[in-house]
Amino acid sequence: PEIAAEFISSLPVNGRSGTLKRRAMGLDEGRVRAKTGSINGVSSLAGLVYARSGRIYTFSIILNQVINKDDAVEFENSL
Repeated sequence: PEIAAEFISSLPVNGRSGTLKRRAMGLDEGRVRAKTGSINGVSSLAGLVYARSGRIYTFSIILNQVINKDDAVEFENSL
């Protein structure tokens, strides 16, 4: 709890910053804070989604055996 605010504020914001600057994810700008990651054959996205209801949801997507990185990013953005 004592580092939660700092950790959350360090995450990129969809449509605004870092690796999520060009990723709308089908949501309003600013609704997602997440970290991307990739290595050969693996793509991941994990973070928080702020629902219109005010609730906060956490998520983690890890794709293995990725052949095309663009296809993986498109899939992550569609969820």
